[in-house]
Amino acid sequence: MDQVSVGNIDVARLLWRRKLTLLCAAAGAGLLAFIAAKALPVRYAADGMLLVEGVEPAVPELALLSRPVQPTGNINPRTEAAILRSRALAEAVVRDLQLATRPDYAAAAAPPGRLQQAIADLRREATEPLRRLGLIPPRVPDTVRPDAAVEAAAEQVQRNLRIKSEDNQRLIWVSAVDRTPELAAAVANSAMEQFIAREAAGRQEQTAQANRWLTERANALRAELDAAEAKVQALRADNALFTIQAGSLTAVQLNTEQALLATARHDLARLETALATAGQVAARSGGISATQEVLSSPVVQRLREQEAAALQRYSGFSRRLGSQHPDTLIAGGELADLRRQIDFEVGKVMAALRRDAEIARSRVEEHQRAVARIGADAERAAGAEIALNGLLREADAKRQVYHSFLARADQTRMAAAQLPAARIVSRAVPPARPSAPPAVLVATFGAFAGLFLAAGACIIGPMLRRRVGSAGELAALTGLPNIGSLPVRRRMPARILKADQSDAAETLRGIRLALQPRRGEGSVVLVTSLGRGDGKTTVAASLARLCAADGLRVLLVEGDLRRPGLAAALAAAPAAPLEAVLAEDLPFDGALHVDAASGLHCLLAAGDARNPQALLASPRLGALLDEARRRYDLVVVDSPPVLRVADPVLLAREADRILLVVGWDRTPRNALAHAVERFPAEAQARMATVLNRVPARDLAAQGYYAGYGRAPSRRLPLPSA
Repeated sequence: MDQVSVGNIDVARLLWRRKLTLLCAAAGAGLLAFIAAKALPVRYAADGMLLVEGVEPAVPELALLSRPVQPTGNINPRTEAAILRSRALAEAVVRDLQLATRPDYAAAAAPPGRLQQAIADLRREATEPLRRLGLIPPRVPDTVRPDAAVEAAAEQVQRNLRIKSEDNQRLIWVSAVDRTPELAAAVANSAMEQFIAREAAGRQEQTAQANRWLTERANALRAELDAAEAKVQALRADNALFTIQAGSLTAVQLNTEQALLATARHDLARLETALATAGQVAARSGGISATQEVLSSPVVQRLREQEAAALQRYSGFSRRLGSQHPDTLIAGGELADLRRQIDFEVGKVMAALRRDAEIARSRVEEHQRAVARIGADAERAAGAEIALNGLLREADAKRQVYHSFLARADQTRMAAAQLPAARIVSRAVPPARPSAPPAVLVATFGAFAGLFLAAGACIIGPMLRRRVGSAGELAALTGLPNIGSLPVRRRMPARILKADQSDAAETLRGIRLALQPRRGEGSVVLVTSLGRGDGKTTVAASLARLCAADGLRVLLVEGDLRRPGLAAALAAAPAAPLEAVLAEDLPFDGALHVDAASGLHCLLAAGDARNPQALLASPRLGALLDEARRRYDLVVVDSPPVLRVADPVLLAREADRILLVVGWDRTPRNALAHAVERFPAEAQARMATVLNRVPARDLAAQGYYAGYGRAPSRRLPLPSA
């Protein structure tokens, strides 16, 4: 019961109830934004456009000597944009336009004021212990820098310069902001010009560096190639290595013999596997006639067919004529003769397998001797051939690299001309209007921001409050039905009869209908709350008095024997208290008090009982309520708060329905859950809740009756005692 879900409809209703607050917040925020926009200094923005010529170098080696360049098919001018934002370029702009002498740009280089100097001294004194411990580096003594004005102006140029670039586009937008339109345009154009000049100087330096590097690299590659070829010639001469088209002669012979040896070993393995399989089959089944070699023999296959036919004849004769009949004996002899022939043929097949295996083993041994003989001859030249092949591959690789590098070195001058360049597409011109956003637009955005902030506060505020603030929240927390919400009304029991067509009266009637049992039976309704001030006594007295005025027979019982409040709510002075009835000192009718205005019958208490729980737990109370249930249509019992005393739990045993009155925006959520849990499970099934003391602005979403008619009421005659 601790989790409460808030739907979109609840949020919309909450915002609608706070519409005046939201409008005031939006108007205030818009007005403040308008004033702030008017108070800001006028600024002008001049825009220029720079085109980056992103061409991929024809010589990839040049990319090692220059900054990375994206090819034309995948432009990403972020590097150029970073250079435009750099400190060095800003200082170049300052020197080009002599901005260090202008008051607007040189003001930042002025000595610090007293307040700034005091803050710097405090910071220095606070960090001195850490500096002594070595936790921070030592402080560099302040020196007078002659270029302080240039540095200050460069920092301001960096702050006022806006560089924008997009992926896959070669355009860079350069925007400068200043108080004068002419100076803003001059700063933007100077930034683009200084960038192009620095790029041209960089290309010239890169070209010279590339030429030097390529020459040195070509000489080194030539020396490596000559050394590799000399090693190849020396190895051939020392080992007298000769090769044919397929390779060295010894290697070709050795490969041939190895291939024949592999074939012979394969045949031998196949025959030995067949013999082993036959042996395993014979060990398991007592015969080898089921092996693959035996089954593939045509003679064995024909004998198997004859054996099957003989077996069929033998089985038929044996079944029809008996096992001792001459025909059966003849058929059995034929079957035995066929099986002997099969065994003979199987033996011939196995003998052939053994003979083939011996021949294959001899062939393997012969090829092994040949491989060993040729291998001994090739062993001497194997190491030399391996070394020779390695040297040949190394020499070929170096030769290819050298020739390719020579071809690319010839393209150095052309490749240097294709390094990244830039040109101004659109020069910045002095703007005619300020760049600051219009005050009306700023005010509009401010109004929307204030509206959203106020709406967020209205939505989040109730969630952080952790108190019950709506009927839906109350039902979700308790799991009990909420049958009504009542507004804040002072002296409601005294005024309810004069406003019997009001929203409060209609809500009370709805509560009575929700609590009313089947026709012909009375109902005892226990009214309680969590704590003092929730209005349970007001709700009980108003409900009983209105129902009595509507013509029902209603009895209002004071169940709070500790701090009774019904007498004050009804402005009544009973002659005999309820305590006397429960103590069996007074009959039921002797303690009744009749409200003259509504005809309501009341049993009021004096609050002087020494042991209230003993009176409430006595059988006399149950008998009194049973008698009241027979005589009245509705019995309303006002009880103490359930979180203060256990009296409501005792009274709940005798009640047909339990009405829990919850104060709006004053009842903690966790306390509400504890209050419901104090009643037993069978009593919780008879409970319902009423949200009380709801402000008028919040009643629209709380499930109340707004009233319908305003005509004078026609009350029924008062019931007799």
